[in-house]
Amino acid sequence: MSEQRVTTLVRRYYQRLLRMHHAPMGFFDMTLRQWVSTLGLALFLWAVGGAVVVTTSQDWAGWGICGMGLGALLRDIGIRRRSVASWPLLDAVIDWRRVELLVKDSDESS
Repeated sequence: MSEQRVTTLVRRYYQRLLRMHHAPMGFFDMTLRQWVSTLGLALFLWAVGGAVVVTTSQDWAGWGICGMGLGALLRDIGIRRRSVASWPLLDAVIDWRRVELLVKDSDESS
């Protein structure tokens, strides 16, 4: 087990999985943890699209950019819904003892 090197990023992912194993996250928990990336991208695109609509004669381009912001928001909502729906299957499939060993080994080697 110690031959397998675990990078810091992978270790953080394993630690997050362990937290979810003990207390599974719901849709709103995930949204609250990742609201900056979801709303930040959507708000940025809406602001740029609004500026294009107001300042140019190319209304279609501005509304298209606003549509990309809405699409990004809906995509993130769909990803979170699928994650919550598929969690019981992943929870049953993941070898939790191995994940705990990988996290413990990487903590000791750091």
